[in-house]
Amino acid sequence: MQHPPVAARRDVGLAPRFKGLRLLVDDGGAPQPDGAVAVAMPVKVTPQPGLPKGLSSGASSALLREADGRTVRIKRCGFATRGIGGPVGHVGRIGLMGIAEALQECRMLAMFRAQGLAAACKPEAIDILADPSVPFFEENAYAMVRIGVTSDVRADEWLLRLVTEELDAGGHEDVRMSVAGNERIGLDAGGKAIGLEVTGRLLERAGALGKGLGGLMRATHDAGLLRGRGSVWMGNDVVGPDLRLSAVDADGGARWIGEGSLAAMRRIEVAEYAAGFADCYSWGQPDWLAELTTVLFETFLDGYRAAADFKVG
Repeated sequence: MQHPPVAARRDVGLAPRFKGLRLLVDDGGAPQPDGAVAVAMPVKVTPQPGLPKGLSSGASSALLREADGRTVRIKRCGFATRGIGGPVGHVGRIGLMGIAEALQECRMLAMFRAQGLAAACKPEAIDILADPSVPFFEENAYAMVRIGVTSDVRADEWLLRLVTEELDAGGHEDVRMSVAGNERIGLDAGGKAIGLEVTGRLLERAGALGKGLGGLMRATHDAGLLRGRGSVWMGNDVVGPDLRLSAVDADGGARWIGEGSLAAMRRIEVAEYAAGFADCYSWGQPDWLAELTTVLFETFLDGYRAAADFKVG
């Protein structure tokens, strides 16, 4: 499955900048201290000759094709233009992860996978910073998580793919769409001027996406899990090669609630996920895109209530 051209993905270089120790994790996401090996921890930079090539994944992660053909997502390894750190100076949020955050990511992703909610990703290892020469080494303990993935096509990218195909079919091949810095769809002047009549086919395909997303959220809650308020939006769900959805990015507050009665948190997660459709794809957008957004909103809620299967086709 190729990434749709509308996605805000960039080729990046991966420069080995830091010394680290790699700990493999078991099927439960727990690190295995025996057998730790020394590694060079990469930082995203602009592509350069001689450096391993990657593909951006979110603001501060990257996809790397391994020698055996597998794809690994490295989370987090900085920005291609700024490397680790940046104007705000907080390495943990815009570059590396804190060790506690990395451990939680692995544990919760493994738990989601065991429940059948994250087939497209599997935590493999934690690379822990072990380089006293780095200026921020003594400030905190930092790490990167390595996650084996079979897809990184996010649900928001999938929606853009559906819309782009419809625009092409209607003779609007020159319209350019992208994900803007504030996560909203960016349309060029041609796209904003289009009075696109949303066809039944597009509504059906968007409805299947919304229903599947709602079904995934319901399955998460039925399994006794919370996604976490920092992770409840469609950019944190990916479409796998079999068109099944997977919940990814467990560092936004995901946690196990067992048989507890945190009904309010479930309601909050559903409401915030649904509100995100309007925030990204309706407010300030043309009517045709707002109509599509409304279908996503309605079918997401329908899928949640019906405990729908989480597939997009």
